Amino acid sequence: MGRYGWDCLQQAVQQQAARTPHAPAVTCGADQLSYAELNARANQLARHLLASGLGPERVVVLALPRSVELVVALLAVLKSGAASLVAPADQPAEVRPDRVLSELRLDDPGLLAHPDTDLPARVLPRSAAYLVPPEGVVLEHSALVDHLHWARGHPIYGPLTCGDTVRAEELEITGWPVLPGADTRVHVLDERLRPVPVGTEGQLYASGTGLARGYHGRPAATAARFVACPFGAPGERMYRTGNLVRRTAEGGLEFLDGHGLPVDPHEVAAVAAAHPGVTRALVLGSVCHLVPNEVVLGEFAADPPLTEPEQTWEWQDATVARILSLRPRRVLEIGFDGGLVLGRVAPHCESYWGTEVSPEAIARMRAAVAEDSRLASKVELWQQAADEVDGLPAGFFDTVIVNAVAQRFPSGAYLAAVLTKVVALLAPGGAVFVGDLRNPRLLPAEQPELLVDPDFFAALREQVPDVDSVDLRLKRAVHHGELSRCRYDVVLRKHGVDTVSLREVPVLAVSDLGELAEHLELVRPARVRLSGVDNRRLVDDGIDPERLHELAEGLEYWAATTWSARPDRFDAVLVAREHLGPGVFDDLYLPGPHSGRELTSDPMPWRPTGRLLDSVRAHLRRELPEYMVPTTLVVVSG
Repeated sequence: MGRYGWDCLQQAVQQQAARTPHAPAVTCGADQLSYAELNARANQLARHLLASGLGPERVVVLALPRSVELVVALLAVLKSGAASLVAPADQPAEVRPDRVLSELRLDDPGLLAHPDTDLPARVLPRSAAYLVPPEGVVLEHSALVDHLHWARGHPIYGPLTCGDTVRAEELEITGWPVLPGADTRVHVLDERLRPVPVGTEGQLYASGTGLARGYHGRPAATAARFVACPFGAPGERMYRTGNLVRRTAEGGLEFLDGHGLPVDPHEVAAVAAAHPGVTRALVLGSVCHLVPNEVVLGEFAADPPLTEPEQTWEWQDATVARILSLRPRRVLEIGFDGGLVLGRVAPHCESYWGTEVSPEAIARMRAAVAEDSRLASKVELWQQAADEVDGLPAGFFDTVIVNAVAQRFPSGAYLAAVLTKVVALLAPGGAVFVGDLRNPRLLPAEQPELLVDPDFFAALREQVPDVDSVDLRLKRAVHHGELSRCRYDVVLRKHGVDTVSLREVPVLAVSDLGELAEHLELVRPARVRLSGVDNRRLVDDGIDPERLHELAEGLEYWAATTWSARPDRFDAVLVAREHLGPGVFDDLYLPGPHSGRELTSDPMPWRPTGRLLDSVRAHLRRELPEYMVPTTLVVVSG
């Protein structure tokens, strides 16, 4: 037996049935069961469930009304070793159950045919006991036992363990990922999980035997909320509540969100999805992702730019080639979307992790990966927002990919936050590839996507000391079109790699490619920079960057092109191949004097669905307390 005289709740009920067999255990209107009757009926139903293949770690959804049958079913599922989830009959559960019980008659001959004697114990303390709706939080037997011994407070099981009567009409099946108990501990920590001084604000975490296991079937959400506990035994975890608090001098907690209650992302998402312009909503972290009603979306949407298939293929080839040049082995891709990069890069890697906010995208990609023998053993997919990195292994990845998804970020601050977090995930010397960015100096400000000035990365480097080099290059392309004119890629390198600065490379003034070729052949300089070259992609009489690359390759030079201070011009650096060393290049792009301009656009007011976002935000503020309103709303495709 456990330290309380019983290891699991069904044992406590069995003991109570032996002590007071005729005492009322559960009532609902005129219906009533004694402890002996409750225990006997639960034994019969448990045997029936076992005969259908249920057992430990299986899930039974109980779509039953508040009734004596519901209490019998809850106890029977525990006796079978499975876990239960109570859900309304007209609302499907969010988890995939092994069995749904929507009707139960205690006088059913099939049930009465089973013996009504107690079953052998079929659970361990860490076995799943039940799932709390609507999130599907998995509570284990040890958590429930500790909580009930401490408080006797659970509305179903608490009364049954101490001889009281459960009134089924009053049942509310709710819960929180941490049940108060004798061993419950709270921590106020900074972003590095270090305790903060009294009076200093920090994030509230909870740990102890009352901690839930996590969210059923949702490893990404579990990893984001249930993190390693640095103050407990090896393997112990704690729950990140999301509350901002500070300890008082008296030892209490002051909640800085004004309420002190955990924010339920599913509740927020449900309120957002109730807006008539929204089909679905998903809340991850502080960001609410909205799938708009297509009718509403069509009211504002502009015609997309037309792109020839050849240009799209070229765009993909250039992106994949730049990533593979980094020699990736352990990769994390933020926002893999349709898998255009994943499908071509992952076969070359040892391990490939991908995150995506859309559950539909996750499901489609998992199905595709399962059918590809090259990928099935090395690809791992997580559902989470770009700025949610809790649970991802720090120091593991040598390459992080943030490709076209950056265009959909809501602000420059969000982009900076994402890049700061993923740099921390890199092993020393690792690289972050930021792809398919667009230069705002060449486009009108009224754009639905985020535009990023090249100088943004010089400023980011000052903010993130771990970044040792910034390699910013124009997009490689033969065609001149929407996918090449304004676009560029950046590679950020984490400390731990040798860097070679290109800042002091001698500048050569040439008027055309013929003059450049003559100089390279006759002089054979080790390094040379072309500065302020008219860009043929943008002006009629300029030099084509791709032609320059072809010339350099033919003369055994490495070449890279980047932006100049004037947006219709570019710089290029050429290095003779015999002078290429083992380090990585830095200072290819040279920022000019800062003019005070904004380094990113503000896409939110100009999104095709900008008015919809304003309407949804107002709707959320009407229906929710202010502290529960997400800080950012993002429109995603369904």
